[in-house]
Amino acid sequence: MSAIALTARERRNALVALIAGAFVAGVGFGALHPLIALLLEERGYDRALIGFNATLLNVAILIAGPFVPRVARRLGALRALALTVVVDFVILVLYPSVDAYWAWCVFRFAGGLVGVLWWVVTESWINLLATDTGRTRLVAAYTSAISLGMSIGPIGVAETGIHGWTPWLVVLIAMLVGSVPILGVARALPAVAHDDDIRALALVRRVPVVMVAAVAAGFADLAIVALLPLYGTARGLAEADAATLLSAFTFGNVVLQLPIAWFADKVSRRAALLLCAVTALLGAVALPFVIHDATRTWAVLFVWGGTVFAIYMVALGMLGASFRGAELIAANAAFIVVYNVGGALGPVAAGALMDAWAPEGLPLVVGAASVIVILAALVRRR
Repeated sequence: MSAIALTARERRNALVALIAGAFVAGVGFGALHPLIALLLEERGYDRALIGFNATLLNVAILIAGPFVPRVARRLGALRALALTVVVDFVILVLYPSVDAYWAWCVFRFAGGLVGVLWWVVTESWINLLATDTGRTRLVAAYTSAISLGMSIGPIGVAETGIHGWTPWLVVLIAMLVGSVPILGVARALPAVAHDDDIRALALVRRVPVVMVAAVAAGFADLAIVALLPLYGTARGLAEADAATLLSAFTFGNVVLQLPIAWFADKVSRRAALLLCAVTALLGAVALPFVIHDATRTWAVLFVWGGTVFAIYMVALGMLGASFRGAELIAANAAFIVVYNVGGALGPVAAGALMDAWAPEGLPLVVGAASVIVILAALVRRR
């Protein structure tokens, strides 16, 4: 599939806006997860309830995801994206204003309903702007920008603390600033294509390895993002140190995505997927043995983060190489939905295992997800 028809300058401006906006939005998103988890833990909620709250974001995406191509087509990309900005603004103001667990669950769910609009539209544009020869590297630049922002977000929480309005204002400002460049180029990019005759289930069946990788990646990614700070406190780390574990994890994604993407484009996307899954499994095995050594912990989390997140990145590149036009938009929506099937299960499963057994429930579920990707890649290859 070739890139959409834009001049070189228009394409460059669109890519800069999408990647810059992804970075700044990642700062806010990266701060939001540990902020909510640590505040709920401080208020006495167990890890299963904290995981349930995180899961509601993904449940909302599962519900809304199949309708995104139709909604985006009817509203237009610009109005659809503007809607997400307005709703996110309201939600972020309500969080520190309302001290009730179930209200926070409603806010998390509402954020997922509108957030999936932004996710599908911007991610589809990235794949539409890509060419086959450099597709995975362009996807890597986009996902690395998000991850760089997410690595900075938890550091912001560690600096501001979790109390008062200050951390919420940091998240709010980051998300608003991140939306500006993307809204600025939205009119220049093609309308979101939609075809009522396209059936998402048929698209999923055409790329089984991609969809299995998406489910497993969601299972591992969201469990780690939601619960890695709590894993740190459960293993005896200070609150500030536990919050920055996510920084080490996401920084690995920032640095390692482009080398992995180069390997995927130049050698084999399937081989890159298998390599990432094997390394992610080894990281899950190693983490419990190094957690009390700061240097080794950061080294393991750096490699672990790069390879766990790269499963999503490589699978997305494989998806973009398989579809075009309206099929790509629908397949991208289906990809995000199945990713969030895993994301809906991962935090709850890891949180329940951490409560019932030991903190090692988190690396256990990530290891299990990695094994699923390994088996899918090997079986399909045969």
